[in-house]
Amino acid sequence: MKLATFNNGQPDGQLVVISDDGLRFIDAMPVAATLQTVLENWDQMEAGLLAIAERLDGGGGDPVGDTHFAAPLPRAWQWLDGSAFDSHGDLMQIVFNLPPNPKGRPLMYQGMSHQFLGPNDD
Repeated sequence: MKLATFNNGQPDGQLVVISDDGLRFIDAMPVAATLQTVLENWDQMEAGLLAIAERLDGGGGDPVGDTHFAAPLPRAWQWLDGSAFDSHGDLMQIVFNLPPNPKGRPLMYQGMSHQFLGPNDD
């Protein structure tokens, strides 16, 4: 089962289930509106999503064609980057004009998460 987010103009997009061959999709709205909802409620939603995937396996769904997909989670809660390797920490120190980081101590930084770009976005 493959899950994707269709760009429907809403901040979190619309969850769809994609066929295994990547050629067809079905709206997952009867089960869940967004991927975030699925991640937070997987145990309650897995069976419904598998039923949609079975419909796709039977040849159902709409062609993907030129469908405009969004990032899987267009508006995630946050993203964090842990620079576990000293070389990465050294680069981040240069990029963000930070004082030297003590060796052996990972550098952690948080990024904005209000908008992630989809695979075909400018």
